[in-house]
Amino acid sequence: MIKILTHHNFTDIKYHWDQVFKKSSNPTVFLTSWWNEAWHKYIDNHASIEIIEIYENEHLIGIAPLSIKDKTITFIGDKDLYDYRDFIVIEGKEVIFFEQLYNHLNKLSWDRIELNSIPVNSPTLCYLPGIFEVEKNKVELFSENSTPTLLLPENWDEYLSKLSKKNRHELKRKIKRLESQTNYQIHICKGKEIHESCLQHFITLHKLSSEEKFDFWNPGREMFFNNISDQLICNEMLILHSLILDNKSVATNFILKSEESFLLYNSGFDPSFSQYSVGLLNTAFAIKYAISSGQKEFNFLKGKEKYKYHLGAQDMNIFNISISK
Repeated sequence: MIKILTHHNFTDIKYHWDQVFKKSSNPTVFLTSWWNEAWHKYIDNHASIEIIEIYENEHLIGIAPLSIKDKTITFIGDKDLYDYRDFIVIEGKEVIFFEQLYNHLNKLSWDRIELNSIPVNSPTLCYLPGIFEVEKNKVELFSENSTPTLLLPENWDEYLSKLSKKNRHELKRKIKRLESQTNYQIHICKGKEIHESCLQHFITLHKLSSEEKFDFWNPGREMFFNNISDQLICNEMLILHSLILDNKSVATNFILKSEESFLLYNSGFDPSFSQYSVGLLNTAFAIKYAISSGQKEFNFLKGKEKYKYHLGAQDMNIFNISISK
């Protein structure tokens, strides 16, 4: 027996969402109830949210966190604050979930479905396009961006050996210069050790980094950032990795920690120390810390900035599904 419920707020769904998330096949922090609730509260509280629960024999098997505007169905969220978006489906229940989701969506009034930022390993890419194509809808599936990712070796020396000769030489040269010309330290602040002053210092460095990053901040995004930071700290999922020169923090990485991965959500540095490549070196040292912590990968998240590839990352595409009737 199939049952489908729809919610237009997070209050009624939060507990069930959290339970399904723990059993889902592709859990990332961007798919938690609290990340999505914070986005709706601080970024777009006028968004028409359509959170769909699908039950099989009274057991919840998946959630579709959607929004509908101007007859277009999208995921909740936006490209600036989410690196991944997707459905939350219990592993092994994908077929029935997507079949029932299709049946339900066909009862709604829409002209287009635009689903962005779907990770390459998502079951959504396997199931959803085929279901809609059967009914002669126009379906387009294409790569929209990449989240360059580094698979981590056993130790730092092995990591260096896997870099290209040019990139290895450049990284070693930069580290040697830093060591010979400065008195530097690495400061790692994580979990409940992180205080509000640490977060505000990160925001200051982020704003200093570039005009684009300065323009990123507005009151809504700052409140969103503070809210998700509190949640990350409570869940021991946040690491602030900083490079200190002469007792001054000159670069900080805002890292999301999952079970086997470090995700570089954002970074900031002081341009007045750019002669030492402090942003790049702080990230290199964060990779070293990830290796020593036993992580399996270092995910640079969305964007194809050159420094990511200089540090050994390989493209992992994220996809867009576009459907029109």
